[in-house]
Formats: sequence, structure tokens, C-alpha cells
Amino acid sequence: MTYLKKSPLSALSIASALLLSACGGGGGGGSVNPPVVPPAADTTAPAVAFSVSTLTVESTQTGSSTLTATDAVGVTTGPTVSCTNGGSFNISTNIFTAAAVTTDTTSVCTATASDAAGNTGTATLTVTMTAPVDTTPPTVEFSPTTLTVESEMTETSILTATDAFGVTSGPTVTCTNGGSFDVGSNIFTAAAVTTTTTSVCTATASDAAGNTGTGTLTVTMTPPPAPDNTAPVVTFSPVTLTVESDMTGTSTLTASDNVGVTTGPTVTCTNGGSFDVPTNVFTAATVTVDTTSVCTATAGDAAGNTGTATLTVTMKPAAAPPATVSIALTGKLTYDRVPLNTATNGLNYGATFQQPIRQAPVELVDAAGTVLQSTVSDDNGDYSFTVDSGLDVRVRVKSEVQKTGANLIDLQVVDNTSGNAVYALQGAVIETPRTDQTRDLNAGSGWGGTSYTGTRAAAPFALLDTVFAAIEDFIVVDSDVDFPAFDVMWSTRNRSESGNVADGQIGTSSFTVSNGVPVIRILGDDGVDTDEYDVHVVVHEFGHYFENSLSRSDSIGGSHSSNDRLDARVAFGEGFGNALSGMILDDSFYRDSFGTSQSRGFSINVESNTFASAGWYSEGSVQSILYDLYDSVDDGADSASYGLAPIYGAFTDPDYKDTQAFTSIFAFLEALENQPNVVAADVTALLAAQSISGSGGFGVGETNNGGLSDALPVYLNLPTDDTEVGFCSVDNFGTYNKHGNRRYFEFTTPAAGRYRFSLARDTGATTSDPDFLVYKDGVLIARGESGTTNVENQLLNLTAGQHVLEAYSFENVGAGQTPADVCYTLKMEAQ
Repeated sequence: MTYLKKSPLSALSIASALLLSACGGGGGGGSVNPPVVPPAADTTAPAVAFSVSTLTVESTQTGSSTLTATDAVGVTTGPTVSCTNGGSFNISTNIFTAAAVTTDTTSVCTATASDAAGNTGTATLTVTMTAPVDTTPPTVEFSPTTLTVESEMTETSILTATDAFGVTSGPTVTCTNGGSFDVGSNIFTAAAVTTTTTSVCTATASDAAGNTGTGTLTVTMTPPPAPDNTAPVVTFSPVTLTVESDMTGTSTLTASDNVGVTTGPTVTCTNGGSFDVPTNVFTAATVTVDTTSVCTATAGDAAGNTGTATLTVTMKPAAAPPATVSIALTGKLTYDRVPLNTATNGLNYGATFQQPIRQAPVELVDAAGTVLQSTVSDDNGDYSFTVDSGLDVRVRVKSEVQKTGANLIDLQVVDNTSGNAVYALQGAVIETPRTDQTRDLNAGSGWGGTSYTGTRAAAPFALLDTVFAAIEDFIVVDSDVDFPAFDVMWSTRNRSESGNVADGQIGTSSFTVSNGVPVIRILGDDGVDTDEYDVHVVVHEFGHYFENSLSRSDSIGGSHSSNDRLDARVAFGEGFGNALSGMILDDSFYRDSFGTSQSRGFSINVESNTFASAGWYSEGSVQSILYDLYDSVDDGADSASYGLAPIYGAFTDPDYKDTQAFTSIFAFLEALENQPNVVAADVTALLAAQSISGSGGFGVGETNNGGLSDALPVYLNLPTDDTEVGFCSVDNFGTYNKHGNRRYFEFTTPAAGRYRFSLARDTGATTSDPDFLVYKDGVLIARGESGTTNVENQLLNLTAGQHVLEAYSFENVGAGQTPADVCYTLKMEAQ
């Protein structure tokens, strides 16, 4: 089928086509259609009309005339209306509004409308706008309407003249009986009079219509006053005093005058001493013999008259100081504790309560800062001093616990943003009375209802109390345990930024060793993350201090969570910290608050036994096992109820602290088996529930590879005869401290000597930096970190005995690297 393009047809061709079709084929006659005739052109303009064509409208008033516009075809434009000489016509309302006119004025409004053919029709409305008739005179007023003015002196009255149509003349003012009023300044000037005289000033103003208004001001002009010859009356009451040397006495000084005192009173004293006019207090000079001082008070008036009075003071030498008495100065020291909201895991400021500041140094300090006495608050926060009366002293308590004897404790809470200054709470300097006195101190949270509005004084003491509570629990199981010096660093500026710790850039709440001193750093960034009241966080970090100072930790640190697959050393350290917080606080829910107003947070139930990454590389598994060993609630595979003692015993067991293996769940459980009353079957059941099957410190026989076929055995044996051992460093679960980043080896050197280590790339990433570290007795003794691409060769001097080694690709553990899976061969031999 062929499609033809259609062409337009003229009227004639259309007609022809119709005609042709009528003539086409077959019998039967057809009919002829008439030709199409185009319509005639539209030449008729729209009809535009006002219903009345003339109006008379008063100035600013309105009148009505209905405007219509019609057309045979249809109005397409308008109607629009324009008016001459002011005024306006509103088409929607058919209302004409007159302009404001002062004389009769004619305005012609023309309405215009058009149709589609361009025809235009018009109509006009003629409006006479009439001026209003003004019969109201101007309002003329004085304010005030009466004055009293001394002879030849002046006073003011405000003259105003207003009119609805405007004042055209005036105001002018005339006054009877002398005196004059200046319209420009509104000032009346009195005439010179010797007797009281009344002058009436009349103000007149007119408008354009000739209306006149008036107002009057009545002025009483008085003669000048008689000369003032009366001096002010000045008095002291009493007129004599006896005041001890350097002490004070009071005499009321008054000065009055019939017209008014204009100067003074001022006081001068002979022979020392001074009189303070505002307070009416005389202060004696320092005298050693009876001395008389005469104080003269002087006051003057406007006429220059002067009055005086005298106060005679006998100043006596100071009496011998009274004997002091010994008093008991006691009190209670507390701090605000803000609990956690168990529904939101944020802080519950509405439930804030006070707890005692326990076992902290309390000092009695004079105004100069000298420590006069010191003691230690008891477990109720109470303290007591025996002190003389009459001393200006304050009470100060420091955020530290310092103990010697059976249990050495050296703990301080310091401000790392203020030169590591120890926090202290102190009261005001107050004189001790002659009777016993109580001075209580409370460190407030600083919370103002919706935000912190005051000093957050409670925070350091909350931290001190949380850590001290953990220390006490360990003392219960070991009465001889010592706690070497360590600091808890807290500041309101401590925030989640890495950088200058002295500026508060601590990264996160954490444990570290700084300049040889163990340090717990705690966040204090209001509205973002504060941890001073997050007791589980604080105890967790104390757990790291415990491992470092009283036990051993090989953890390499770094980011972590309960469901991560971690380096076994990190998994154990972090799992222990979480579990310890549950043990010390007897609360299995680890909570951490953060966010705006510290109102949000998260929680971890260390009692939970279910984790996506259960195994020897999981902090979740570690915390579950350790807490189940501790608690007395049996759940799942848990039938152990050992308390803290065997757990503490395992951590402090010399075999654990000196183990050749890395610290991990395997090394810990090996030490736990040495503790009294520990049942192996209890421990095995907990391990099996967390998919852990290895035994001994090296996890021999472990079957759970954690999703990495190359992860077992936990420790590869490295022969010393140059035999190659293959392994891989992978980034399947993250970098730096994750499962598979690093591979553990153990080897035994038969004798002291030099040993060559060779580490070389085998498969995987084509470019890598293989490294290794060698340990003995838990101490790092050698490094293989030359940075050579794809190989690492080192010749090391080693002693005889068992060693452990970790090997890895630097790309999987170093910051800023591009991680990748890579496999190596490692070998060693004696030289």
C-alpha cells in the first residue's frame, strides 16, 4: 500500500472535488452541494455606556455609575477607565472615588473596550468634584494653661494651633499687664513687678476659610523673693563618740536649710580618723594612747550662708585580743551523680542524686592558699578538723585518692587542657567562729535544665568515685594488691578529634601510657559525647589499666565492636573491658550516652550469648564467656558462678603474665584452669557455645577459622631449618586490627645465635610491603620493617628458647594504605 502526501485545497478545488465525486460512476442521480461562502468582516465597535453619564461627588467621597460594554461578537479587551484631573473609577465595583480638592473640579473618565476585530468603543462619565465647606475654626491651645513666673524670669508653655484644612495665619500672641510670649521658643518672659500681677496671653490663629480660633495662657507674675540670710542647720547625733583604735562608730549627720542645702555637708577631722558622710561612720586612726579628734561638718546654701556642727571622738588604744577557742569544723562532701536512662541510654538529668566524695584529700586552707591542715574524707564523705576560732579559712577537696600501706593507690583526676592540674572543689573563705561549725560542699553537675549553665564540678569526682569503686572490688579479692600511679584525664574540651591532647583532641575515651604514666582519657564534649557519667565506659578503660599495670596486655588497640572479627589480642582486651564493667557495676548492660543534651546512646548486654561473629577473634564472645564465669545467673551453656576472684587470679598468675603466647582468650583460659575451684567442664561448655575449641595458650586444635581458610592453626610453626611456611595477610574484615590482617607464628631457637629471616611475596597483590615482629616472654625484641617491596630479610641475634612472631602486609595495617590480599612465604635458619 502506498501512502500519498495530502495537499491543501482551495475553496474552488474543494468545490470541484465535491462536484466530481457527485458525478462519479453508477446509476442514480446525485445532488450538488452549494458553494461555501466566507463570513462577512466584523466592523461593529463594542457598545460602551455609563448608566449615568454625570455625577457630583464631594472631595474624597464616592459616587456610583454602572459601566457596561457589549459587542455582537464579543468584547476581548477592556473595558478600561482613565480619568482626567484626579479621581478614580473602579470597574469591579462601578464606584468613582473623588480626589481631595479644595475648589470645585471637573474630572472626565473615559471607558474603552475592544473586540477581536480591533473595533473600539468608548463612553465618558463627567464628574464634578466639589470642595468641602470649612466652618470649623483652628484649635489653639497652651500647655499648661497657667504659669507662675518670678519677676523678669521665664517659664515654658507649649503653644499649638491645628486645623483640619490647615492654619493659614498665626498663631500670634498678645499679653495684658506686661510680660511677653515668644511663639518660636514657647517661652513667657515676666515683666518686672513688685507685687503679684496677672497677665493673660491670648493666642490667635486663622484658616483659609476665615475661621479664627483662640487660646489663653494665664500667668501669675510674682515679685522677687526677699534675700536669704538663714544658714543651714547642721547636726551630729550623738555629738560625742568613743571608738577603739582602727575601729568604727556611728553618728548620724544631718544638714537642712529653709531654701535648700546646695553644698556639703563635708567633714574634716583633727588628730586623725575620718568620717564617711554617706554611711555616717567614723573610722578611728591607729592610736596607742587616748586621743581626741574633732570632726567639723560644713554645709552651704545658694545664698552663700554656711552652717557647721562638730563631733568629738575619743579614740582609745585597741584592747588586748580575746583568747581563741578550739572548735570542731566538720562537714559532708558530695557530688552530683547523673544516672543513665535505661530506655534511651542517654543521661537522665531529672533523676540526679548526690553521692559522697570518698577517701579524697581534704584541706583547710587560709586566704593566701597555705594548707593549714589536711585529712581524708571517709566512705560517707564526712571530714573533720579541730581548729582555732578567728581564722579566715576555706575547705578544699581534691579529686584524687592517695593511699599507702597495705594497698598502695596513686590515682588523680586531672585537667589535660590545664597542664594536668588536679581538679579541686573548694568553699568560700570564712572566719571560724567561737562555736563548732559545719561546712558542707557539693560539686554540682552544672546542668541548668536544658543545657549546662554552670561549672561541671561534679564530673571529676564522679570519675574518681567510679574508678575507686573498681579498685575496691579488686582489694576485696586481694588485700595486698597495689595500684601504681595513674591519671584520669578529663576536660570539657576533650572531644573526638585526634591531635593535641593538651587542647582536648583525645580521639575517644581510651587508655594509653603517656611519658611512662598510665592514663585514662575521658570525653567531655557537651552535646556531642560526654563519658564522665558513663560508668561502663570508665570501668572498661580502667580494665585496660589493670591489664597494663597489674597483669599483661598484648592488644594493639584500634576500633572495634562486638560483631567485628578482630585480632585475637584486641578481641580479648576489649571483651574483658566490657565484661569487667558488668562485673564491677553488677549490671550486664554496657551503656554509652551521647548526642544533643546527652539524650541518646547505645547499650550492649554482655550477658548475651549470640553474636554474628562468635569465636576466638570476637570481643562479643570474650565478654560473654568472662561475664558468665563471673555471674551467678545461669543461662544457656552457663553453669559457672565463680565471682571475680578466679578471674583476677588468672590475670595476675605469673604463668599468664610470662606466657610465650600472645594474650588472648586461649592464654587466659589456660591460666584460669590453675585457679582453685574452677571446673574444666564449665569452661569447656562456655567455649563450645561460642564456637571455640582450641586449648592451651596457643589454641591448639582450634577448628573455627572465622571465615578465612588460611586462619588455622592459630599459630603456625616456623621451623629453624630454612623450611618455607606459607601464609596470607587479608583485609576481608577490615584493616589494622581485624581478623586475617596479621598471622601468628611460634618457633624455638635451639641455641643463642644469629638467625636469618626471609619473608617474600608469593601470590596476590603484585606490590606489597611485608613486615614481621618477634617477641619473647611477652616483650617485642626485634622488627623486620625495612620497607622493601615484596621481600623482608633480616639477620637477628636471638637467645635460645621459644618465641612468637607476627607477620603481615603493611598495606593491611598501616594508616592511609590501600589494603589488598597478599600471600607470602616465611622461613628462618641459623647462621
